Amino acid sequence: MKEQNNANCSICGSSYHLCVSCRDSMKLQPWKIHCCSANCYQVFQIVKGYNNGVYSKEEAKERFKNVDLKNVGSFIPHIK
Repeated sequence: MKEQNNANCSICGSSYHLCVSCRDSMKLQPWKIHCCSANCYQVFQIVKGYNNGVYSKEEAKERFKNVDLKNVGSFIPHIK
């Protein structure tokens, strides 16, 4: 039986299954706490860094050049 989705991505809003009791899985994919994919987690890290003053606007823009943004249209409004 397929697990039910119980989390929503902080970047695109997609629902996905997060098993917090699966310690091995969380060690291999810790990004699943916040995001549905590793790519969304890259965006999450840059946005969080910018919002917390770790990155300037220019630094964040430069970091985004290394991230796949082809699905930016599906991001939740305040992330776009």
